[in-house]
Amino acid sequence: MDFQEAVPRVLNFADQCASVSSQFPVEVWDIVLDHLHDAPAVLKQCSVVCKRWTRTSQYHLFTTLVCHSRSTTTPKALARFLSTKPHIARHVLRLILLNRDDLSMEVLRSMVLALPTLRSLFFRSVIITDSLELEESVDAQIHPPSRVLEELTFMNCAATDNTLYLILGLFSSIDHLMLDDRSDGLVYNQPAHLVPRHLAITKFGMISVSIALVATLVRGSRMAETTTAVRITGFGKGSDSPEALGEVLQSLSCLRSAQLFPVQVNGQEILDYPHNLWARLGIARCKSLQAVELPIASMHHANDMCIWLKHWFSIVPYLPASIREMQFAIVTFPEVPVVGSVPVAELWETLDRAIMETMPAQIRVEIAHRTMLPSHLPPAHEREAMKTFVFQGLPETAKSGRLSVVI
Repeated sequence: MDFQEAVPRVLNFADQCASVSSQFPVEVWDIVLDHLHDAPAVLKQCSVVCKRWTRTSQYHLFTTLVCHSRSTTTPKALARFLSTKPHIARHVLRLILLNRDDLSMEVLRSMVLALPTLRSLFFRSVIITDSLELEESVDAQIHPPSRVLEELTFMNCAATDNTLYLILGLFSSIDHLMLDDRSDGLVYNQPAHLVPRHLAITKFGMISVSIALVATLVRGSRMAETTTAVRITGFGKGSDSPEALGEVLQSLSCLRSAQLFPVQVNGQEILDYPHNLWARLGIARCKSLQAVELPIASMHHANDMCIWLKHWFSIVPYLPASIREMQFAIVTFPEVPVVGSVPVAELWETLDRAIMETMPAQIRVEIAHRTMLPSHLPPAHEREAMKTFVFQGLPETAKSGRLSVVI
């Protein structure tokens, strides 16, 4: 019988638990309860054993709050609960809202303000209706909040940009902001006066978000002086131009790192993009940019990587002189197993020589596999084989110390 199975049996004897708990220091029981962080049913029982156990149990029970379409509690009821139970609200570090169609900006504001230690806010497929008066928005601008958020994700939600700006305005700074509008749910009114002037954002990511909205946000907030890293997937909406995106990037005076993941546009594959696209982006005018990351999107065989690398190395003339590292993200592993694959000499020798002879000596090369899901991680023997394959294909670059492979 494991520990989690044993605890509920012990908890049936509440008097015994209370008696036993008094025989040990509180710190000992805290350690015991910490081991139950992923057993909510047990923690609920622990929380009513005695006062000593209540605080630690509640910490683990309420660290993450999730309100989704199957929740019996409405957002309004949840906001009221949090407002009247500050001893519980103080434990909430992450708030996740999923597939709700009954959330108003007023309720959301009440919910957030009731959570003094909130660090992460996640929205996905949520419909948010406007309900705050403009006067309240102006007050928020005059008296900026002091709340710091580690991450905010706004994914496939139906809302106006007014609402988005009001949400952002609840915080003084956000370490990582991710906007994803692939569902085309954001309505663009471009109310520049609602952009939170006090807001500082360190890292910013966008997928299919209008460049006009991003430009308004950058101009109206402190992003131009605080944003150091961006991740751009696609180049905004279909009507957006590379020049518009380039102007936004150039306005970020502290930008150090840029992940640029262009997508297929009008049936045109990434490898077929004309080089003037990169000239139109004007990245060369991002004078503080030190690292750029580009995708190796699809491969049938490991040798296909060479084609991707040659394509991306050809845009070096369009990069600023400040660049110190070019990073290449392997999105998916080759269909053909890497184990047993051999680099095609004529392909890789040409690339290896080009890197050593034509690429500025200060630029390092990193090839890495990027995945957010452990289930997408290739087997260890495939990852090790890929490292060996790349080092065999680029021996001179590897010998120079300018190549690293992180897989």
